[in-house]
Amino acid sequence: MSVSLYGSGQTVIQVQSTTVTTSFSASVGNNSFTNFTGLSVSITPQSTTSKILIIVNTVSGSSSTGTAAIQVLRGSTVVGNGTSGVSINAISASWAPNSFSNYTQIPMVAQFLDSPATTSSLTYQLQVGGDTGGSYVFGRRGVDTNWGTSSTITVMEISGS
Repeated sequence: MSVSLYGSGQTVIQVQSTTVTTSFSASVGNNSFTNFTGLSVSITPQSTTSKILIIVNTVSGSSSTGTAAIQVLRGSTVVGNGTSGVSINAISASWAPNSFSNYTQIPMVAQFLDSPATTSSLTYQLQVGGDTGGSYVFGRRGVDTNWGTSSTITVMEISGS
């Protein structure tokens, strides 16, 4: 069943989603990223003209003094890069944890409309990282494991037109 997008002539063909209910901690080097374990989703577009709407929701706490960031890979390709000249290609808000207490959870939300031009199976993977070497926490506040939240990656195939 497809859902028409009012007035656009386009429809949502399919939706795939993955939710992780545990937190994820990562120690990363300067301006590097690592996969958020378990937070990936696969979709097989029905048409080469379809677009894939990617929606990511998580929170970040910190046990480091750098800036946390997220990015999405399609296979091994980063999608939704930041502007040229930016040292981290985050598709979402990033934040400076030294401005907040370790009791804070900062929402990290990303949306991007990808144009993969294929009918082959695609896998989208959330990656997390930071601008300085250190430890970053996602899905909970930085100080402890209390007050965690789920993290989700959702993809929707939108008919091309």
